[in-house]
Amino acid sequence: MSDYNKPLSRSERLILMNQYEILELISQLQPNFTRNGKKLYLEPSTYRRYQQVIESGYELLIDELWGDICQPRLSRDAQGEVLDILDMYNDLQWSLEQLDDKEGLSEEDVKFPGWDGNSTQGELYFAMLYCFRSGEDFPDPLTTTPDRYENVKPSPAYNGHGPWLEGYKRMLKVFSPLKNHLLSTEWRPLAASEIKSIIEEFPHPDSPRGQEIRNARQI
Repeated sequence: MSDYNKPLSRSERLILMNQYEILELISQLQPNFTRNGKKLYLEPSTYRRYQQVIESGYELLIDELWGDICQPRLSRDAQGEVLDILDMYNDLQWSLEQLDDKEGLSEEDVKFPGWDGNSTQGELYFAMLYCFRSGEDFPDPLTTTPDRYENVKPSPAYNGHGPWLEGYKRMLKVFSPLKNHLLSTEWRPLAASEIKSIIEEFPHPDSPRGQEIRNARQI
């Protein structure tokens, strides 16, 4: 259930019903209207359904409607956590590039797996809004360089598939004290041993170390 569950007043319901009726008429008149190559309007029947739901006043149906048209909210702390995670992967990738002796570490070890579009939908949407600032429809992260954290392009895309968030949090518990210490002294790249201590908390699923752990758990 989404968190857009504040009851609507009668006047708010009337305004929304009127808006959806207008959109239904526009979608009938201009069914193939596009913006940036994408169809702008939904099917007329979808807008009629929205009108019926708003008119009914049933909270559960309205809550379901918010889930269709609104992205899930994310607390300020959770937004900060997303940026901390992106910052961590940015430092991991940059540090690895600076090391002459990588001690067996590869780029795959520090790739950003992304966000699970099912369990971390809010984090995914916030990261996309933060990193791509063009104001247009979200581009494909596979083919477009983000405006922020351009080096943290995940593989295969920002929308990964898996319960990554808890793994990222474990990594942050190791990374944050290290970074705070470096910021208070002389800044330098993370050492290979430090990188290993961080990614050991959540190895990239496609990295050799991640595959080793997966295989070990299957035995």
